[in-house]
Amino acid sequence: MSMTSSGPNRLPARAERGNFNRFTRSPVSRLAWALAALLVVTLGCARQETSELEDLQSVSLVSSGSELPQTMKYIESDERFEMNEFRDKVNSGLNRFMSTRSGPSGEWKKPELVETLPQAVREAPIFSQLGEDSFSGNDAWYVQETWWIEKVASRIARSYPIFNHEYHLQLALAEATDEEKEQWQESKNLLVEVVARLNPDLSRENPDASTMSEVEQLARAMELFDWTVRNVQLAEPEPWPTPDSLDQAALISDPADDAWPAAVGAKGPGYVRFPWQTLTYGKGDWLERAEVFSRLCRASGLSAAVLAVNATDENSARPYQEWIPAVLIGGELYLFDTRLGLPISGETPGSIATLSAVVNNPKLLAKLDLTDETGNSFKYPVGADELSGLIALVSAGPESVSQRMREVTGALTGDFRIELATEVDALAERFRGLPGIESVAMWHVPWSVHLFREQVGIANNKAQFDPEVRAKLAWQPENEFYVDNFVLFRTARNMYLRGEFESDRSERKRSALSYYFAFMYTDEDISDVETNSEVQERLGVRKRAGQDVNNFQVQLAYLKGNMNLIRADAAFFLALAHYENGYPQPALNWLDRMPGLDLEFRWEPWRSYQKGRAYEASGNYADAAAEYSRDHSAQRHGSLIRAGWMKDLIERDSGSRP
Repeated sequence: MSMTSSGPNRLPARAERGNFNRFTRSPVSRLAWALAALLVVTLGCARQETSELEDLQSVSLVSSGSELPQTMKYIESDERFEMNEFRDKVNSGLNRFMSTRSGPSGEWKKPELVETLPQAVREAPIFSQLGEDSFSGNDAWYVQETWWIEKVASRIARSYPIFNHEYHLQLALAEATDEEKEQWQESKNLLVEVVARLNPDLSRENPDASTMSEVEQLARAMELFDWTVRNVQLAEPEPWPTPDSLDQAALISDPADDAWPAAVGAKGPGYVRFPWQTLTYGKGDWLERAEVFSRLCRASGLSAAVLAVNATDENSARPYQEWIPAVLIGGELYLFDTRLGLPISGETPGSIATLSAVVNNPKLLAKLDLTDETGNSFKYPVGADELSGLIALVSAGPESVSQRMREVTGALTGDFRIELATEVDALAERFRGLPGIESVAMWHVPWSVHLFREQVGIANNKAQFDPEVRAKLAWQPENEFYVDNFVLFRTARNMYLRGEFESDRSERKRSALSYYFAFMYTDEDISDVETNSEVQERLGVRKRAGQDVNNFQVQLAYLKGNMNLIRADAAFFLALAHYENGYPQPALNWLDRMPGLDLEFRWEPWRSYQKGRAYEASGNYADAAAEYSRDHSAQRHGSLIRAGWMKDLIERDSGSRP
């Protein structure tokens, strides 16, 4: 079997990947934020192409008798429009559908599992509104995020490059016979062969063609997890507010010491961003990662939960301390750590640990403790003493268990069929009685984000005349507003999440790559935007009739700052898009350009990890290890472990040579 010069166990070079499955699966303006909130800066707001206008006209939401399919066409459209307009149109279309249906499709009752939510959540309006049939607020964005989740899951199921699992591939190749390697050449999914080799206890039997075997399930979980950790850059989590800090952290109220933090607008772990925001901004803490991963699993037919241990602070309102997402396969819970960005390794190299294995051998977790070259220690946060009485948390928000979403799910057909409703009681039952699981509960995070964001909305209105509240929301302009107000950037994210990386000139259809490249504004473009009408015209920005000149200049100054941010974001996502499209080297090229484009170094914490992934995918383990070692993001602990993986491959490579 032919091997490349980069190692005796490598499969055909990536430049010749066509006949082998592994290669074909393929400064914001410092203006007062109140002005930023009031200005709807629609950068590039001119319509995109004539054909896209025609597409948009064809999905009018006023067609009599076809409200639901027309609304779903709007969901899938490339056009994003302004955020409030998008939300209102989608919710209005869904409400029209509800008003024209003949009646409820069946009896609905509140799931029993929701009664396990903390009392403060059960007392919130979102809880009492589960049985209502009207759509409002976040409902439109929930439908959008579910569409995205299912598109990503579907794309991963169709094709996912094996080079995303280079370490596991090389370990499997080292054990495989020449005959097996020849057979793997014909495999429809090489990762399945790798997983079967490294996890021999899993069954490959698949008596029902409509389901996946245990080996296929674990391979799919690995792919979904890998996509999550590459596409959601790990942010430092907010600490759970203590009674002493709650008063200062609350946005607009004077909370009691035992108040539910999210309900008073105090930031906390996991509930700062909705999943659609995590996907749009490409950032999230480890719990927001866990929610995206859990949703991807559910969309792929896998059962996932977030395991939690008992909270250690008796004076805190925190009901538990989340530990790790786990996927149920063959009666065992396989562990994927979104904080490390790695699955937990089992007894043998390359295997994935189960909860049973970790309980029986806590040293599997202790092995994750390490010290870097500067003497900094990284201790794994869960030890043997905390592995008893675990809680399995089901990740599902209020929309997914509501009557209205069940009605819509039942009416969706064909290409628009997505699962907006979740049978959480049935899902919870799968985790009850499993070894090591003491109880099952509904995870508060997908509910707490609603309470937190409601307070943020109220605070945004109050902040216009309250400097103290305004100061507490100073994080929004540089983290959210500049994207929320940039319509075409959100269009590019929509295309990225749908996997549209190639333009179609015959249909005059652009791609995520072409949009991101168009956002590579020159320094001259940025410096001239306040004075050059031609630049303004090209960006689709015009002075509105009757608009005050000073107001327009403020708008342009805000725009100028945003252009710096958008350019940096676009460069980073260009790198990710090239990698996602199967080309690590162009990804590296864009990552190398980032320091000259990301003037505030906003993406710098995550650049080393992404460079490491691109080097690893190219078979350059030495440079990959070096980049992982340079990672000083919130994922440093996991990146150091991954650097060790690369060093292991280098040693295996050198040891196998004559």
